[in-house]
Amino acid sequence: MGINNRNYNSSNPTIEEPKHVETVAKAGSRAVNMAKVYGYLFLALLFTGGVAFGVGFLFAKWLGADPDAASAGMIVILIISAVSLLILSFVVHGVAFRDKHSVLPYYIAYVTLMGVLLSTFTIYFDWRLLGVAFGITSLIIGIDALIALFAKGNFSGVALMGITLLVGAGIVFLFSWLMIFLFPSVFGPILYVIDFIVFIAIVLLTLVDIVRINKIAEQGEMSTNLSLYCSFIIYTDFIYIFIRLVYYLAIFANRK
Repeated sequence: MGINNRNYNSSNPTIEEPKHVETVAKAGSRAVNMAKVYGYLFLALLFTGGVAFGVGFLFAKWLGADPDAASAGMIVILIISAVSLLILSFVVHGVAFRDKHSVLPYYIAYVTLMGVLLSTFTIYFDWRLLGVAFGITSLIIGIDALIALFAKGNFSGVALMGITLLVGAGIVFLFSWLMIFLFPSVFGPILYVIDFIVFIAIVLLTLVDIVRINKIAEQGEMSTNLSLYCSFIIYTDFIYIFIRLVYYLAIFANRK
């Protein structure tokens, strides 16, 4: 007989079962929820790619037929798309946690406009460069997902590091404008360094996003809105990293 009438000499493992069952339940819940999140992400990226190549093909035809009108029209369309994307990002964040409206139509509108915005990439960049950038971005997200799978904490330290890098890059950027007058030749390289620091910060914050989404996924069944919202967060991170990698690879390719 043990403390509080519990028999600690018994080989009956029932005392340990609740913790084990809870762990298994969390793992199962996370697997199902993250499958939904990554499924939505895959469809969003697929749809974006289809729109980008389709609109890019139409833009290329238009440029061939009437270059001046096509150039002016493309600029107007891209500006409207960029402004609409900014507005939609706030709308998605506002709608995500309300049960009255679905995130889906706004998410679809967002990925469609992103495809329009990225259509210029299919015109001006080699498809092999785009493929490499997409592959590296997928690898980064995959590594983040693997780290998140075994993460114990919420990576608040990594988040602080990412935010610190962003703030530091912003401060350096503000003061770097003095270099135009003092050391003009140094201004260009400083901008490259700032851009790369921001890129590293976003990669770190992407890891934090995925870790926290995994923690949310452990709490129980995610609603469709929440799954879509989590997918949207990773999607925007994915697109930013992809765009920056295309930029860096294009610079590297041009220097060879």
